[in-house]
Amino acid sequence: MQKSPRKKDRVAVRIVATSFVYYMLTGNFKIASAGQGQRDSIISLLRSAKLPTEDLALSLHNFLVALDGEDVVGAIGLERYGNDGLLRSMVVWNEFRNRGVASDLVNRLEEEAEMAGIGTLYLFTETAPLYFEKKGYERVSREDVSKSIQASSEFSSVCAESAIVMKKVIVNKNNEYV
Repeated sequence: MQKSPRKKDRVAVRIVATSFVYYMLTGNFKIASAGQGQRDSIISLLRSAKLPTEDLALSLHNFLVALDGEDVVGAIGLERYGNDGLLRSMVVWNEFRNRGVASDLVNRLEEEAEMAGIGTLYLFTETAPLYFEKKGYERVSREDVSKSIQASSEFSSVCAESAIVMKKVIVNKNNEYV
C-alpha cells in the first residue's frame, strides 16, 4: 500500500506548481535598450498596432524593448523635451499581453526618465487611458501640455486631436519631485 504524501511534501509540490504557472504566465522577459538591429522588429510591432512610425528617427536609441529570448515582444519610447518627456508607442504583441510585459516596460521607462532628470511625462492615447490611469497618469487638456511637448511632431501632427492627453509627475524613490 502506497503512503499518501506528507503535508510538507504536498506544500512543496504546490509551491513548485505555482511557480511554474507564474513562470508560464509572465514568461522570462528581459527589458533592454533597443539596438539598431531591432529597428525593423520595433517598426513592425508599431505598425501592427496602427501606431505612428513616420516620424521615428533612424536610430531608436530612445526605445526600450521587451525580449523573449532574442525576439522583440514589446517596445516603448521616451523622447526628451527639456525637463519633460514624451512616452510614446507602448506596444506589446497580442499573444504576450496580460503577462506583465507592458507594466515592466512602463516601470523601466519611468526609472530611466527619473535618472535622466525628467520631471514630467506626457503621453497620447486613444486605446489605453484606463491602463495609464492605474499607473498614476492623469488626463489633461491639450492646452495644459508644456510648450516643449507642444512643439513635438507627436503633438502637432502625428497624434489625432481625438487622442487623450495624459501626464504624470515623476517622483524619485525619496518621494521628491524630480
